[in-house]
Amino acid sequence: VAKNLAGFPEVRRQFASEHSLEEGGTEKYYLCLVHGEVQLPSAPDERNPHWTHTVQGGRGRIKVDLAFDKKQWKSLPYDDSVWKDGVAPPEQVAKLEEWRTTKYDMTAQSALSFYEPVAWFEWDKEKYTLVLMQIITGRTHQIRFHMEQVGHPLVGDSTYGAPFSDRGWCPRVYLHSYQTKFREPFTDRWFEATSPLPQDLGEILNNNMGVPVRVKEGVFFKSRRVHDQLSSILKQYDPSIPLLFTHDAPVNKDEVMRRVAYQREVAAQGGRPGAWKSLAWGDNKGGFNTAGYPLRPEGQLCQMYERHRQCTLKATCTFHHPEELALHPHIGVNS
Repeated sequence: VAKNLAGFPEVRRQFASEHSLEEGGTEKYYLCLVHGEVQLPSAPDERNPHWTHTVQGGRGRIKVDLAFDKKQWKSLPYDDSVWKDGVAPPEQVAKLEEWRTTKYDMTAQSALSFYEPVAWFEWDKEKYTLVLMQIITGRTHQIRFHMEQVGHPLVGDSTYGAPFSDRGWCPRVYLHSYQTKFREPFTDRWFEATSPLPQDLGEILNNNMGVPVRVKEGVFFKSRRVHDQLSSILKQYDPSIPLLFTHDAPVNKDEVMRRVAYQREVAAQGGRPGAWKSLAWGDNKGGFNTAGYPLRPEGQLCQMYERHRQCTLKATCTFHHPEELALHPHIGVNS
């Protein structure tokens, strides 16, 4: 939470960014309990440019773009069809045309999450998994939507496929914002804030699931209370140890601070610096554009294509910052 007006826009830009701490934004982690035995995919599932489920860096990677339906108040897959030879099937084209004619804005929203299963349970002849999620984008219902898309709805979440019977033993959606890492707006100091697992969610696991079938080695999480049967995965936090503390800056701190200075300069000149759009995972291998931003092999789908279908590269076109639009072969880019 920003403590003054000067700090507010700086913090807001961090939380609006779509990339990890190493690129100057925040890292946002959540704990959730889902249905089924979660395993990382053994092979990539890449249905189309809007729907991929793969493994990266030992974690599951879900890149499934969504469209938010205000009628249902629910996120829907923008395109979950299987393309052939780079072409969407006729039914998908018809669906998008129908969406474009409605009064609601059903355009694609880029959505990216990483997940790591950390504890597995069996109870009442059913399997469940405790999952650590990291969201890169921050779309409405993103975690709930993404886990449903890969076949593991959150416990208690009947909106996204969980059975209504969950509410008999889990009265709310089993999802908790566990940890955030961010940069103090006007210094080189980085911070880490942790929110231990609440008592009610710990008790749901302890009293129903009991001892995990197995846990990921070396992984522990803080909890508000002691839960005897979960000692292999949860540990009550020590009130004498702060839950907010400073940690070392990332290795590319100088690059991060250079971008911060650029954003401030644009803002001081009356401009409106947008959210940094780089989905920054892995080393930068694309060089830099004329604005000094790194080009990445992956980014948002081209907005000229999404809005007007006027990009010569069509769905394969990606860009990462507003300034990069001028570097792409768009038709009517200034229209």
